[in-house]
Amino acid sequence: MFESSWSWGSYLFAFLFALIVWAFVRRITWRARVAIGAMALKDRTSDWPIVEGRIYASDVLTTREVNEYSASVSYSYSVEGEYWSGELNPRFRMLSAAVAYVSRYPKDGPVAVRYNPRSPGESTILDLDQKSPASSASQ
Repeated sequence: MFESSWSWGSYLFAFLFALIVWAFVRRITWRARVAIGAMALKDRTSDWPIVEGRIYASDVLTTREVNEYSASVSYSYSVEGEYWSGELNPRFRMLSAAVAYVSRYPKDGPVAVRYNPRSPGESTILDLDQKSPASSASQ
């Protein structure tokens, strides 16, 4: 039978080290996916017109994933007299980050909304547009 020169403690150390490396890699890849998704959305919607909308709900939700939270921001906007609505549900690893995101979009507050001119029901809100929604909406 095969005899190992490793002790029980060595196996435990190797297992814990592998677990830490796995968690670190998972966190890095999760952050990369989020960043790439945000950049793709920004690029895809960069030429969409901006109108001023209104936030009608803004909450933090827990998800089924362990240590994951979802911000729910619902908004409405008008294009050529027709009303539309949209919702964003970004996910966060930390509750404080989800709360901070939601606090930037208070209920009944104004919001700059980008919409697809070919399909006005398709819309999004981008953080970079929110510095001055009123001036962005008038462009």
